[in-house]
Amino acid sequence: SPTAYADFSDTKIHSVAVLLKQFLMELPDAVIPFAMYRKFIDCIGGDVEQNVIKLKDLVNKLPPVNFSVLHYLMQFLVQIASYSSTNLMGYCNLGVVFGPSLIRPQIPDTITLMSSTNAKIVELFVEHFDTLFTNEEKKVEERPP
Repeated sequence: SPTAYADFSDTKIHSVAVLLKQFLMELPDAVIPFAMYRKFIDCIGGDVEQNVIKLKDLVNKLPPVNFSVLHYLMQFLVQIASYSSTNLMGYCNLGVVFGPSLIRPQIPDTITLMSSTNAKIVELFVEHFDTLFTNEEKKVEERPP
């Protein structure tokens, strides 16, 4: 039997983005687990190549479910970024929009909320997707049919 899909053709894309961000913010633990938050934040600074190497090591240490969610979401954001000349959502803007939803401490404070480090991490996730999410040992869970 055919699968029924919701029709979102009349829905504003911004509404979908807000819902996605809200969903991510309401998860009991962030996509980047609270226990790993400080490690991700601490690996940003200085040389971009070194940041990417450190991020790859941390990404590979994520629990399998978190890795899969992050992988699929970043793959989607890479597609969005490919239309940045039209939608103005380049790597940096995607980081600003999704950073606070994906990488947050368990108890947020004003300083953390004002920090751009989480945005920079998501920017690097999208910009260096092929490098960060290629790992023969870490298999992405298959999507259901």
